[in-house]
Amino acid sequence: IAFTSGTTRDPKGVIHSHQTLSCETRQLLENYPPDRGRQLTATPVGHFIGMLGAFLIPVLEGSPIDLCDVWDPGRVLQLIERDGLSVGGGPP
Repeated sequence: IAFTSGTTRDPKGVIHSHQTLSCETRQLLENYPPDRGRQLTATPVGHFIGMLGAFLIPVLEGSPIDLCDVWDPGRVLQLIERDGLSVGGGPP
């Protein structure tokens, strides 16, 4: 179950099959640049894009992940500086 963003209504859990997750992951992966290195993941992994783009793709590629469980700009900056991160995503 992945959750919608709640843009127009309350977030809802949406059931996905392994096939839908696999298909979307492959499509996203085709457009990601290779050798991105260590990645910051600050998007919720219970959300579809967070689950795929910020978690499954790095795991499938064997890329290390700095996983933030809470959005804290100071902590994110520390991780970027400490680990030399150049790829990542999270809330604005």
